[in-house]
Amino acid sequence: MACGVVEAEDIDSGEKFTWKARGLVNATGPWVKQFFDEGMHLRSPYGIRLIKGSHIVVPRVHTQKQAYILQNEDKRIVFVIPWMDEFSIIGHDGRRV
Repeated sequence: MACGVVEAEDIDSGEKFTWKARGLVNATGPWVKQFFDEGMHLRSPYGIRLIKGSHIVVPRVHTQKQAYILQNEDKRIVFVIPWMDEFSIIGHDGRRV
């Protein structure tokens, strides 16, 4: 991608497309490393690792603006993050896949 232009090719038809945009969202999920390596032919500047985790959204559990991190005896963490004034996101730091 250069100067807000993305070029892509349909692998079935061979048809080529060009898009212009102010922003680009990478929504490749767990295939992000493969996308960088094979699709973009780039090395990500960040260490990419897959993590399996769970997150739930519940009614707001505290009134403060900050997030909380709770650490278990085994050093794993659980976080509670305020979201949209009425909710909290509760999750953990995940496990490597």
